[in-house]
Amino acid sequence: MKYLITIVLSFLILNISANNYLDSLKSLYNTSNEATTKIRTIKEIGVELRNRSSFYEGIEFFSEVISKTTGNSKTNREIIAISNTNLGIIYYYMGNHELSLKYAIDALKIYEELSKSEDMKSSVEGKKGAAYSYSNIGAIYLSREEYNTALDYFLLSLEINKELDIKTGLSDCYNNMGNVYFLQKNYDEALKYFSKALTINEEIKNSYGQSACYNNIALIYKQQYKYDTAISYFQKSLEIETKSDNKYGIALVCINIADLFITNADSIEDNVEVKIKSYLEAIAYGKIGYDLSLEINSLESVLNSTSTLMEAYQKLGNTYSSEKDYKLSSTYFNLAIEFATKNIEVGETIFAIEKNKALVEMQAKYNFEKKEKENLILKQELEISNYQQNILIIIIISGVVFIILILLNHRNYKRRKDVEKKKLLNELKIVKTETIINKSVDDLKDGKIDRNKIDNATNCKLNETDWKIINILYKNPLLTNKLIANEIFLSVDGVRSSLRKMYSLFEIEKVDNQKIALVIEIMKLSR
Repeated sequence: MKYLITIVLSFLILNISANNYLDSLKSLYNTSNEATTKIRTIKEIGVELRNRSSFYEGIEFFSEVISKTTGNSKTNREIIAISNTNLGIIYYYMGNHELSLKYAIDALKIYEELSKSEDMKSSVEGKKGAAYSYSNIGAIYLSREEYNTALDYFLLSLEINKELDIKTGLSDCYNNMGNVYFLQKNYDEALKYFSKALTINEEIKNSYGQSACYNNIALIYKQQYKYDTAISYFQKSLEIETKSDNKYGIALVCINIADLFITNADSIEDNVEVKIKSYLEAIAYGKIGYDLSLEINSLESVLNSTSTLMEAYQKLGNTYSSEKDYKLSSTYFNLAIEFATKNIEVGETIFAIEKNKALVEMQAKYNFEKKEKENLILKQELEISNYQQNILIIIIISGVVFIILILLNHRNYKRRKDVEKKKLLNELKIVKTETIINKSVDDLKDGKIDRNKIDNATNCKLNETDWKIINILYKNPLLTNKLIANEIFLSVDGVRSSLRKMYSLFEIEKVDNQKIALVIEIMKLSR
């Protein structure tokens, strides 16, 4: 089940929401002759652009602030830290968690330094900034599903916010801690922290924080099958995001509402008209999320919205097929395939970006090591004339470069494994959809595996144990051999032996995600 939690990111700048706010900031920037005012104005323009989801313009403005801010004064260090904080938030929204983490850590280093100042005011400002940075770093680790690390950073932030009695910081921490428990399926604990956050946000009239809490509380009620309560909280969140024209927030909530309508439709068995209406509502909200995600170039949101629309169209097609309305059924199945294709294309785009980023990183590291090697060689030539010692140094440095390249290759290999798994899962979705299209209503059986066709293709070489494993993998191809063994009361070696036989029988190449590939091949034979 898919759900998009709202992770609260913290920033130091107070934002004023007004239609003419950006124009007044630009006017101030163009007319001011004072350097600090101009740089601060550029910073605030960047924040306003970020709040409007104008990510690329925001990156341009904050980068300009950093490049123009020179000197080591307290004011300049604070400006650079604020700029790093907001760049980290922008890259987070764009789905680039590596750059987001880099800028958040850069900000934290400055704030930790300021917090140690003998000047009380500077020390307090440094602590505040450190609290925000800890919270943001925790949010990044939360998105990477490193829950224990995320919780550690949220607790560090919570401690400082309690010490300084920073209400917004407390609410952010409680909301994000609730997210940790939610993702760990501890819904009672999650609701407790979301409610704490909501109480504070309502007290201080923080609409941004209220929207985050409403969205996350709605997700809990959805998991508890309280759909009417869930939709009322989603609507409260959507109303706030719409009023502030936060396109990223609107897209996120609309995708969540679409998923809720799909879940609700799935639960309806005796009223086809209501079931169809619920799927159509899902499609309407899903399209809003999809269009806004494209507009702000949020690839992760595009990925989520295309997945939601694919599911809604497929299930709507199933419903019309059950009602023997084959014309509408075919139309919606074709739309499901269209969005499945878009989903795969976006996934490949994300992979290409990650691949390019990895190549750039590797080249940068190589250039750095090369420069370091040249500098070391030059230094040794000036200090030592011994030829053998120079050769030894070169060998050592070359070895370091070689080890780094091996480590980089290992990291890229892990990334390729993850992407291959995602692509195979997406292909499995499409194969399942196409299987549904190619079957008649009587033979449909919800798109499951056609055992007769498989037996004919394999000359009945599969035994009952093999079929038990196939049926389990059809539901979840990511299960480990141990979990499969527990379900069918078989030894792990027995499961491994059965899988080896099927990989050979269906000519599955030796890849990292053989189970997914096996299910795809079986589904293809079932069409």
